[in-house]
Parts: sequence; structure tokens; C-alpha cells
Amino acid sequence: MADYSWSSLAGGYLLTERQRPKWFEAEMGLAACQCGDTAAGRRKLVRRLHERAIAEGMERCGIPATDAEVDARLSGLERGWYWGSREFAEKVVRLGEKIIQVRKKRGYRYSGEKRSHDLAEAERMILEVGKIEGLSEKDWRGLSGADPRKVALAHLLWSRTTVTQGWICEALGMSSAANVSQQIRRWKKEPQTKKLSAKLRGYLSK
Repeated sequence: MADYSWSSLAGGYLLTERQRPKWFEAEMGLAACQCGDTAAGRRKLVRRLHERAIAEGMERCGIPATDAEVDARLSGLERGWYWGSREFAEKVVRLGEKIIQVRKKRGYRYSGEKRSHDLAEAERMILEVGKIEGLSEKDWRGLSGADPRKVALAHLLWSRTTVTQGWICEALGMSSAANVSQQIRRWKKEPQTKKLSAKLRGYLSK
């Protein structure tokens, strides 16, 4: 669900308050699912929606009963589904193959779907590294901008996702996007890996 740039998740709920359109009202939607407007709250929202999609039966989703002319082999929501004739199914498969080829092109790295996916991936990385180091989201902001753990994480986010340096600056509590860029360049030139814990070094080498 988070991979579609036109959805309310990718276009609003999964973004920080500053990144959302000014007209987007996220508070009520998050509150309805008992989720806070934080990185953890946004992950909780995605998890709850995913669980709900799996739990709800076809009849509750408005999909009519099939008949002899309908191929329902791909009717599981978790796997991806279609409803229609076998000819329609083959057309969907051909279309899917074209989409996959497009995504392999260089331009996909900068598409809305890729950015949305990488936003969730970046938040997951911050959470995982935080668990390794015993740091909460608030703790990251309290660390010095030159702290090896913070700089190592900034470099990881920048090298493995498409989130901007401005986003990294806000997420980790660094002074500016320019500072993020400077610290990343220094890390590339001379990584301070010896100052990191063994567990963190192992995570970064995956």
C-alpha cells in the first residue's frame, strides 16, 4: 500500500508534518487507528491496514461470487489479485511484466513509488539501528552532529535509499542538509568504524 504515490498513505500519512501538503488532515485519520503522528505511529498504521486487508473476506470487499467463466486462482489479497476472465488475467500479467521492466530502468529510482518505498525503508533502518544502540528517536536528536553512530546512519540512509539530505537532517536532528552532506563526505573519505560497536559494524556491512 505504501508503494503507490497516488494513495493517501504515500501522499500524506507516511510523510512527516512538514512534508505533507498543507491541506492534508492526518491527525484524525491517525487517531482513528490509534496511531500517533510519529515514525513509529506511521509504521503502526501501515501494519494495521495490512492486517485488516488480510482479515477481511472477499464479500466484505465488494467482490461478487465467481462463476465458471472466472479464474479465481489469484484471489488472495496478500499476493495480489484480479477478478475477471482468463483472457483478462493474461492481459494483466503482460502489463505487469512491462511495469517490472520499466522499474528496472534508471528512472525508477526517482519515481514516486520508489521514493515512498524508500521513506518506509529509511524509517525502518533508523528503528533497527536505534535498537542496536539503545537509542530512541528522541535520543538521536540529542547526539552531536559529528557522533560516529549518527554519521554512519546518515551515510547508510543516503547510500541505500532515495531520501533527501534534508529528510535525514530532520530525522536525525542534524543542523542542516549541508551539514549532513559534509559529514557524509568525511565518512566516505575516512570511515570511523572503529568507534562503532561490533553489532553496529555488523549491521552496516550487510
